[in-house]
Amino acid sequence: MHTLLSRFRQTPLLTVEVLAASLLISLFNLALPIFVIQLLNRYVSHGFEGTLYTLTFGVLLAIFLQYGFRIIRTALLARMNEEPEKLFAENVLHALAVSRFGAVVALPRELFGEVMNDIRKVQAGWEPANLIPLIDIPFVLLYLAALALLSPLLALIALIGTGLGLAAGAWSLTASNRLANRLTEMFTAYRARESKALGSLETLRAFNGADYLAAFRREKQDLLAGLRQRFACKREQGAARLSTLGSLQSVCIYSVGAVLVVQGELNVGILIGANILASRAFQSVAQLFRSVHLFREGERSRQTLEKLAALPSEKREGIALRSYSGRLRLADVAFGYVGGSGPLFESLSLTLEPGRILVVTGGNGTGKTTLARLLVGLLDCGRGEILADEVNLRQLAMPWWRHQLLYLPQEPDFLLTTIRENICLAGPVDEARLNQAVRAAGLRGFLDRTADGLETLLSDPARIPPGIRKRIALARALVTDGPLVIFDEPTEALDPEGCALVYNLLNQFAQSGKTMVICGNDPYISKAAHLHLDLNHKPVPRLSLTNDHA
Repeated sequence: MHTLLSRFRQTPLLTVEVLAASLLISLFNLALPIFVIQLLNRYVSHGFEGTLYTLTFGVLLAIFLQYGFRIIRTALLARMNEEPEKLFAENVLHALAVSRFGAVVALPRELFGEVMNDIRKVQAGWEPANLIPLIDIPFVLLYLAALALLSPLLALIALIGTGLGLAAGAWSLTASNRLANRLTEMFTAYRARESKALGSLETLRAFNGADYLAAFRREKQDLLAGLRQRFACKREQGAARLSTLGSLQSVCIYSVGAVLVVQGELNVGILIGANILASRAFQSVAQLFRSVHLFREGERSRQTLEKLAALPSEKREGIALRSYSGRLRLADVAFGYVGGSGPLFESLSLTLEPGRILVVTGGNGTGKTTLARLLVGLLDCGRGEILADEVNLRQLAMPWWRHQLLYLPQEPDFLLTTIRENICLAGPVDEARLNQAVRAAGLRGFLDRTADGLETLLSDPARIPPGIRKRIALARALVTDGPLVIFDEPTEALDPEGCALVYNLLNQFAQSGKTMVICGNDPYISKAAHLHLDLNHKPVPRLSLTNDHA
C-alpha cells in the first residue's frame, strides 16, 4: 500500500481526478436502491405513470453516467501507471545488464529465469482492474452512511457483517499466502532441475537417465499436487466463507427489517433498498481480497527485482587514456571465490611489455578463465591491482577499456538475435571491417551455406556446432582492433583447420605488435610465449621466461 500511496503522491492531479471519478461512481451506485425505494413506496402505492417514467429515466441516466465514469477512471489509472511501470521494467533490465559480473554469477541462476515473470506480476498488480477495488474500499462508508439514514439498526448489522467480511478475508489471504509461498519455492526449485534435465537430452539418452527423471518427476509432482490441492481448498474455503457471511448478512437484515416493517418503523421499499446498500458494501469487501492478493504478489516480485537491480553496477565512468600501448602490470594480485576452500592464486606479480606474449597454463579449475576475466575487468581482485599503462583498472571507464581488447572467452555466449548483431554487439561496424573479421575467423564458408548469411537468427545457440560458435565469437573479438589480445582456450572445440586459422591470427597479432595473454595448454601456442605462467603451482603461480626468450 505504501507504493500505491507513493504513486498517488507523484501524480496529484491524476489522483484527484481518479478519486473524483470514484466518488461519482459510488454516488451513482446509490441510484438503484433509491429507485427501488421510490418505486415501491410511490408508484406501487399510487400507480401514477409519470412517477414510473421519471424514476426509470433517472436510474437509466445514472447507470449510463456510471458506465462513462468507469471508462474514464480506467483510462486515468492506465495513464498514471503506464510510464512508471515501463520505466521500472527498463531500469531493472538495464541494471542487470550493467551489474558487476562477479555479483551476478554468485546468484542462483533460477532468479534470472524468473525476471520476466516477476515483471509481468508487477504489471498485473498495477492493472486498473486490480487497483479499482483498492480505490473503492473507502467508499464503503458512503453506502453505510446512506444505510444509516434509512435505518441505524440495519446499518449496524451491515457494519458488523462488513467487519466480519474484512476479518475473514484477511485470515484467508494470510493462510493462502503462506501456502502460495511454499508452492512457489518448491515449483521454482523443481522447474530449475527439470529444465536442466530436459536441456541435457543427450546425457539422458546416452546414460539411460530417463528412469531417474521419471522418478524425480513423480516424487516432486506428488508433493506439488498435494500443495496445489491444499492451496485450492484454502482459496475456495475463503470464497465460501465470504459468500456465507454475505448471505447471513442479508438474512439478518431481512429478518430484523421485517420486524421493523411489522412494527411500522420501516416500509418494504426501504427494507429492500437497505439490503441493496448493505450488499454493495459487503461486495466491495469481497472483491478487495482478490486485488490485495495480486497486488501483494506483484509487490513481492517488485522487491525481488529491486534487490537484483540494487546489485553493484560496473564502473561506467572513469579514465579513458588518450592512447593505450598494451602494457600490463599485475601487482600482488590475489583472488578467491566466496565459499571456496582458499584463493585460486595469490601474490601474483608480473609485467607484460607491449608486444609481448604471456601464456597461462594449468589444469581444469586452476583459475585460467578467472584470470582472463580479471584482466577484462569482469571480476575485481581480492587483493592487489591490475594496471594498464600504470593506471589501475578500477580507475578506468570499463566501456573504454573493453574497446582496447580483443577478448575471446572459453565458452562464448550469444544473444538470441542475428549473427550480424551478435558480432557487432559492441557498436556499429562498417561492412568492410565486418567482412574482414568474418573471413579472418573462418566463418565465411558457414555463412555461405546458410540461407540468410549474417542475418541468420541464433534462436538456439546451443544447437550451433561448437566450432562454429567459436568462430562467431572470434569474429566478434576481431571487430575490435585494440592493442591487447585476451584469448581463453582459443583452439578448444576447433578442428585442425580452425586451429591453424587461430595460429595464423596469433602470428599476425605478434607481427602487428599487439600484447597477448593466451590462457590454455596448447603446446604450439606455448612455444611462442615470452612469459609462461603456471597456475598449477599453488598458492603463488610460477612465472618463468621461455627458453627461446630467456
